Amino acid sequence: MVVYVIQYRPYNGAELKVYQEAYQTLESAHRFIESRPNRPEKEPCTNFHYRTETGEEYHISEVSVRTEMEV
Repeated sequence: MVVYVIQYRPYNGAELKVYQEAYQTLESAHRFIESRPNRPEKEPCTNFHYRTETGEEYHISEVSVRTEMEV
């Protein structure tokens, strides 16, 4: 199973913070980021990076999750 995890950097040089939620689809992760009040925009040619006018960054990471049934 694959989930999508969102990381957030509040300003250039800051450490990435990982949101606690994971999303089952890339589209769900996009909707979450695009609903943020700081209105991040997707960077050209990628589905995994967003940036705001003030330099905040959002990154979507694809994570494989294996359950005991899949081992």
